[in-house]
Amino acid sequence: MFACFAGICAGCLGIGGGLVLGPLLLEIGIYPPAVSATSAFTIIFTSTSITVQFLVLQRLDLEQGLWFCIIGFIGAVLGHLWVKALLQKYKKASLVSLILGFAVGLSAVAITVFRSQKLLMMALF
Repeated sequence: MFACFAGICAGCLGIGGGLVLGPLLLEIGIYPPAVSATSAFTIIFTSTSITVQFLVLQRLDLEQGLWFCIIGFIGAVLGHLWVKALLQKYKKASLVSLILGFAVGLSAVAITVFRSQKLLMMALF
């Protein structure tokens, strides 16, 4: 039921399902590393379906997409190594919750700022 709710929110809001599903799973008491892995797994399906949709509609710049793929992969590997090192050093699974919460909060602020800026520019011009 939570996954259906996350999927509906992700589709309506244009965000990844992991962004909605992660906090929901944490709220019902799932172990934080399992939440992180589940969120990452759902992102695979979301990003793949969006990529296929853009390819079919011929709205994807393959060169730019390749650069984003490479940079995203490097960021994911570095992020994984960083979180793994933090978990080994501090031995606190709650760090995953803290990092996930920070990422969700930062995403909410960024979406608000960029959308507000776009609306302001549209209103002025």
